[in-house]
Amino acid sequence: MPSTPDARYVPRNYCDRPLEFGKSPDVRFGPLEKDRVDVARTFAERRRQLDNVSSVYASQVQHEHVLVILRLLDKREMSLGAYANLVGESYERIRGVMAGTRVMRLDDFDRADHVLGYVHYLVSEMPASRRQESCRRLPMRFSPNRRLLGESDEPMSAEPADPSARADRKTKQFWGA
Repeated sequence: MPSTPDARYVPRNYCDRPLEFGKSPDVRFGPLEKDRVDVARTFAERRRQLDNVSSVYASQVQHEHVLVILRLLDKREMSLGAYANLVGESYERIRGVMAGTRVMRLDDFDRADHVLGYVHYLVSEMPASRRQESCRRLPMRFSPNRRLLGESDEPMSAEPADPSARADRKTKQFWGA
């Protein structure tokens, strides 16, 4: 299936160092100045304001997933081309997604989980020191860093995300904790 770039936004344009998208956990994300609306007076301004904030959040989520995917590929000594073949996408598209020049779609998240295993879990268990600090400035409903009950790194539910101690140990090993 041919894929075309999403013309609405380019994920890496929302970070302070676009060339470090997906490579460095230290990049910061924020809204584009040209689309910033301080006080939305019309429906169009409100829409532009929401699109800008949503694009920041989506870019950050993609960046965090790319960090995990690239780290898993490195640990498995798998090339980007081999990964592209496994997920059934072209090398050019996957390279664009990893570089932040193309938007990561929902099916890309799912395929990464199926091919590499537990990518979402590793992102959710990412140490706070590696999460994006800039996202804390966004409203809570857009922030993956904030928990409903405060800034705790504890899981939101009473049930742990993965009750086995082995999974916790592997996660800590993965993140170097």
